[in-house]
Amino acid sequence: MAYVPANLDAVRPGVAATSWGTMASNHNELYATAACHVFSDTNTNAETTDRHSTWANNGTILVFKLRMNADNQPLRIMARMKTTNGTYPAQLQAMVGGADTAVGSTSGGSTAYEWVTFDVSLTGSGLDRTVELKLRVTPNSEGSPPVATLDAVMAYIKPAAPGAGVLSSGFISLNSTVVAGSGYPISTELVERVTDGPRRIAVDRPICLLSFADDVRSVRYATSSTVNEIIYCGMLYLPDRMSRDYHISTYQGPPPSGSDTAVSEVVIDGVSTGSITGNGFRSATVTLAGYQQDNTGLQSRLVPFTAYLRSSSGTPVALKTLQIFRSQ
Repeated sequence: MAYVPANLDAVRPGVAATSWGTMASNHNELYATAACHVFSDTNTNAETTDRHSTWANNGTILVFKLRMNADNQPLRIMARMKTTNGTYPAQLQAMVGGADTAVGSTSGGSTAYEWVTFDVSLTGSGLDRTVELKLRVTPNSEGSPPVATLDAVMAYIKPAAPGAGVLSSGFISLNSTVVAGSGYPISTELVERVTDGPRRIAVDRPICLLSFADDVRSVRYATSSTVNEIIYCGMLYLPDRMSRDYHISTYQGPPPSGSDTAVSEVVIDGVSTGSITGNGFRSATVTLAGYQQDNTGLQSRLVPFTAYLRSSSGTPVALKTLQIFRSQ
């Protein structure tokens, strides 16, 4: 079935049986279909000739943050890749939190770009986790190895039907008897489940509103300046009508041979994170006013954002990844 929104005023003891059946069905259906965007980029500029048979010996090319997901729903990776020699396909490995690996590979015999889709099974507590992507050419013994290129990538939570009982996110499903049962008694607990369920899902699957990443081995988004320089800017839609927190995640630092400290700053609609100092993954939170402070309309607002970067000591540092999440 398709998800059918319902006015919460209608969720109360005494509601018509047909309405209750719709709301109960929506409860489980929303959990199983509410996909959550985690990261995407369409200009990764990443290529490699790495071809080691052991994945640990192949270099990391992109990194990003996976937030929450206490229920460990699968992480789906979609990647647009190619190889310069169709005999040796391009392969992409996704590693979450240093473990839980999965690999996607282009088909053999072609050197054209193609989309590769694969899922990563997750374990753990549901705290923030890092995702590393490694790219290689299928191991071969050629003297001059082919080149594998990653052109674009997208990652999102691909949910499945909820399990029984109280899940780690706090979500509680409704069994088929309740969903289909005509004349089933409507208790306070059942009413609370269908009103609380969407909130539990939203908290456990924070949506990434904006993201970009660069090959961690390059210095494309870099500066040696000790004062703020604009590294990335643009516009994004403010999704919330009222005030809400937004979580900013960055991955920053010097090139592999450098030792300086990176300092970034992100300004969204005039509100600054302040200095985000340090190398590796760093985070900050800003509170933004909603797009509508009265009841005259529900039109979302397009707001500007700017990502700045500076070097502590005047040697190169780079901003490798930026993600802006809607917080709960």
